[in-house]
Amino acid sequence: MEKASEEFRNRAAPTPRQADPAATTAARGNILIVDDDTDVADGTAEVLREAGYSVAIALTARAALTTARDFDAEVALVDMKLGRLSKGLDLIGTLQ
Repeated sequence: MEKASEEFRNRAAPTPRQADPAATTAARGNILIVDDDTDVADGTAEVLREAGYSVAIALTARAALTTARDFDAEVALVDMKLGRLSKGLDLIGTLQ
């Protein structure tokens, strides 16, 4: 998990990471994780995938909106404070 987080931090700009489309059809459900802390997002995703869920991760509110258009999530786990602002609440309203 540490290696994946390290690789992601080295990217120029955060981008949404989608679940494997083949896994989506056999998954228990689709969950979108929105958190700017890659360790939290990756750790949560790992646990949910092991439990049989299909997971997509977005590190920003903007990436979450883009991901939500293409990933049919039944549930969104949203960090209430994305960055230094309380964008999580605004994002929840927009995702609904």
